[in-house]
Parts: sequence; structure tokens; C-alpha cells
Amino acid sequence: MTKATAMNVPVVATRGVIIFPGQDVMIEVGRTKSINAVNLANDRHDAMVFIVSQKDIRVEDPAKDDLYETGTLAKIKIIRRKEGYLRVTFTGMKRARLISLMDDGKTLSGEVAMVDDVIADADEEVILVKRIISEFQKVSAVTASFPADVVHQLSQGVSAITLTDQFAQYFVTDQNTKQKLLETADVNERMYLIISELEKQERMNQLESVINEKVKKKIDEGQKEYYLR
Repeated sequence: MTKATAMNVPVVATRGVIIFPGQDVMIEVGRTKSINAVNLANDRHDAMVFIVSQKDIRVEDPAKDDLYETGTLAKIKIIRRKEGYLRVTFTGMKRARLISLMDDGKTLSGEVAMVDDVIADADEEVILVKRIISEFQKVSAVTASFPADVVHQLSQGVSAITLTDQFAQYFVTDQNTKQKLLETADVNERMYLIISELEKQERMNQLESVINEKVKKKIDEGQKEYYLR
């Protein structure tokens, strides 16, 4: 991280929802402090808010120690007001680190420092991007997890930064891995993590095929025995 730019913004603590930069994510906001934070951000902070996941989703009123240090500075895109809650679409803007958290009893707000992406070896980056795209095109289960417009973007070619954040948002399902990807500033390191997840998915697909084949074989054998009786 280079010299950090800090700012004070309202804070929305989520139960496991993580937003990555450049991605639009809808969250149902129901806790009073979070609703107040959204309204405050919309009225006084140019619709900017810090989105951060809590470590234990069972905690109803999280304090700083209950939250991860790294979250995302996001901009409110759409607010739909429902009975007792808000349905809010946020656009992730930039990774950020929570420096301090203030709780006045009505709203959470905090001082956050922006986290810059770290660009490492360019040749390594090119190879890693090719590897991810190759796996993406090969494994249908991966493609199915992405929205159609994101698939189109990937097919047209995107930057390594955009690539990692799109995969982190739409392909990775494990919350701990998602959080680790959010916390990893080095773009190449993020790609290594994503490749590991892609390989894990490929192994699962292969195992599923083996199991399906065994099940089919047992069914066929059972039917054969039935007809021979």
C-alpha cells in the first residue's frame, strides 16, 4: 500500500456479504444502524459508504473487533425502500482499511484508509491472466456462476485488476477466501489464489463425474440382475 488517503464515512456492517471494486451488489439492509448509515451517506457523504463484513454473522450489534479490518469503499447506486428494510445496490469503488470506528448509538461511522492495488511482475501477470481465462473457458461450472454481461466483458478482455475482482465476486463462494482476496493488495497474488480455486473446482467436477459413472454402473448392474431372474 502506498501513502494512504483517509476519509470519514458511514459504515455498513454486513453478515458475510463482501463487495469488490467495480462490482454492483444488492444488499438487503435491515439493521437500524445500517439503515441510518445508508441514509446519512446518501444525504451528506456523496452516497459514499464503507462496506465491511463482520467475522461472526450471529453478532447483532458489532463493534470494531467484530469486523474485518479490510472492506470496500462503495457508492450507493439504487435505494429501494421496503417495509422495515432497504434494498440497496452498491457499486464497489476501492479497497479500504478501517482505522477507527465510531458508534453514537444510532449510526456506525469510521475513518478508513484507501488501499492501492500492487502491480508486480508484468510478464508473470500476462501468464497468470492467460491461465485464468483458459480455465474459465474450459470449466462450464465456472462460466455458469457469472452474469451474462460479465462473461461478455471477460471474453472481450479485461485488466488483471478487473479480472481478479470479477472472479472474486462471482466465482468464489467460500467467505474466508473472498475476504482473503479482498485483503490481498498484490494483483498477481490474487490471481494465484483464484487459480487455486479454479483447480479445486476442476477436481470437484472430475470427482462428480467419477461418482456419477459409478452410480450409473450400479444401476445398470441392478437392472441386469432383475431381468436375469
